[in-house]
Amino acid sequence: MWQAVQYRVVQDLTNDSNHAFEDFRTAQRWVGEYPSKDFKEVCALAGIEPDFLHPKLVKMGRATEAKHMSKARKRAIAAE
Repeated sequence: MWQAVQYRVVQDLTNDSNHAFEDFRTAQRWVGEYPSKDFKEVCALAGIEPDFLHPKLVKMGRATEAKHMSKARKRAIAAE
């Protein structure tokens, strides 16, 4: 079950759809810049090493955020 939670976080962090932006932000906040107590606990329950997973999730989130920003810039330019 806890692996499914982590899987959902990966899905939310990599979804660059405008419709899923709130889910993306929620996942990004939960992952955070540094692993929180809750993050570490979920990793432990899932049998995943948080120090291994956390940097990968942060990187995924940053890549998706860049895609969101690029789309927003394109929409702004198109609206001009």
